[in-house]
Amino acid sequence: VNVQRGADRRWWGPGHDILGVGLTGEIISIRTVGTGVDTVLVFLSSGCSGCTGFWQDLAQRRELSLAPGGRVIVVTKDPEVESTSLLAEMCPPGVDLVMSTRAWEDYAVPGSPYVVVVSGMTGMVSGEGSGASLTQLSGRVRPAWGDHVVAGRGARRRKPRGGTSRRGAG
Repeated sequence: VNVQRGADRRWWGPGHDILGVGLTGEIISIRTVGTGVDTVLVFLSSGCSGCTGFWQDLAQRRELSLAPGGRVIVVTKDPEVESTSLLAEMCPPGVDLVMSTRAWEDYAVPGSPYVVVVSGMTGMVSGEGSGASLTQLSGRVRPAWGDHVVAGRGARRRKPRGGTSRRGAG
């Protein structure tokens, strides 16, 4: 597990809102900044053999331990890079997925699988890293959440799926 976190480095950099498309071509806009909702961005790929544990955890709803009161969003690269048919098979029902190569660039994602935690309270990245599954990462990512809740005196709204909008494919 490689979740980067340090006492003298609480925030890595700014979070970024995400614009991309869904599996059926609809335009998806996800706010991660200024929402008050914490977000775990799970960067996965249709061609990633190391992502299997993440897809399994998402199917079993184990991601909920990563985002108490927050949300989990799967981010893949654009449809020109990914296999949308494979993603449609792998992505469990009820899991939000956006295809956005730009998000990978904005968050400087080195490869998949990779997880970035964005504090909805501050709009800053508060943790990031990789591992074999969401279950494995949950023990390392949750402390990052706790750090910023304490720093903000616990003042945050609990609004699941807030800041996500969809528009039909043209």
